Amino acid sequence: MGLSWVERIGELYHLNEARLAVRADPVQWAERDDRLRQAVAQMTTERATGLANPALKAPARKVLQSMRSIGPA
Repeated sequence: MGLSWVERIGELYHLNEARLAVRADPVQWAERDDRLRQAVAQMTTERATGLANPALKAPARKVLQSMRSIGPA
């Protein structure tokens, strides 16, 4: 089973912190920035898939709808 949404969001924070830790190194920054952007893109796709599920209960739908502001990093 996959990570919960809370864990996924925590992973985004972790990836961003790792990216910020190397802001003085353009090569490492680019690598970590790419990882973060991939994670955000994956989360965006999973959110859209969840919202497309007609069986998704209202509380979960509200949470996913509130995440629409999450987009490319």
